[in-house]
Formats: sequence, C-alpha cells, structure tokens
Amino acid sequence: MNAVRRGPAAARWVAVILVAAAPAPAAAQGAGSAASTLLRLAPHPRPLALGNALVAVPEPLALEYNPGAMGDAGQLSAAFQELPVGASAGAASMTVPWGRVTLGASLRFLDYGEVDVVEPIGDGPVGEPTGAVATGGELSALLGGAVRLGRLRLG
Repeated sequence: MNAVRRGPAAARWVAVILVAAAPAPAAAQGAGSAASTLLRLAPHPRPLALGNALVAVPEPLALEYNPGAMGDAGQLSAAFQELPVGASAGAASMTVPWGRVTLGASLRFLDYGEVDVVEPIGDGPVGEPTGAVATGGELSALLGGAVRLGRLRLG
C-alpha cells in the first residue's frame, strides 16, 4: 500500500478553502451592542483602578472575570455607587471554600431611579407632564465554582 504524501502547499490550499467557506458573521448587531446597562458597569471600583484586568486576582470579584482564580478563603466583597439623575448601582460577591472546591455567588443591581412621564406636544422636544412616574431597574445573579487540581484551577 502506497501512502500519498502531500506537501505544505496542499495544506495551505486546504486552509485557504476552509477560511473562504467559513460563514460570515451576522451583521444584525455589533459586538457588545446588546449587553444590558448593568453588565456594562464595573461591579466594584477595584477593576476600574486596574484597567479591568482582574483575571488573576484571587478574590470574590474573580467570579465575574475568571472563576478559576477565586481564592481558597471565604471572602465577601460589596460596593455601592450613586449615579446621575437619582440612579444607583451596587454589587455583592462572596466565595465559600468547600474542600478542593471554591463556590462563588455574585448579585448586582441597577436602579434607574424615578423619571416623570411627559406626554409629547406636537413634533417638538417639549411636552406636558402627566403626573405619573416611571421607575425601572436591572438585577443580575451569578453562581460559579472553581476546583483545585494540584497547581491547576478550573472554573
């Protein structure tokens, strides 16, 4: 039985054909354009101070960035911030060690505050207050875990 050996040129042609035949990405929305406002806010001031580079920090906030980096100690982290026009946001994260496993939970909220409802008059930017008030908010819960396998951590 003779084996047919193809050179690197054939491998390049196969790679070019596979790339050309790959489906084009959907153009309905740009990357990151569909995320809620809550998910665009940093959960704590520390990630902002570190340029959002919290991948290797062993604390409860690692659940949001890299669950495998959650530390082996039970910890709690909480933050609250006032935003413009009466809005506010906050987050709380915790880790609980359980043998070789570290479990984590995170809860984030965003309160939009209160906005007076205005009925538009004509096509202009002015309107008449209705006396009603609109409120809103978002809530996010995240659960995760990490298991220690020697020097390796999987999350």
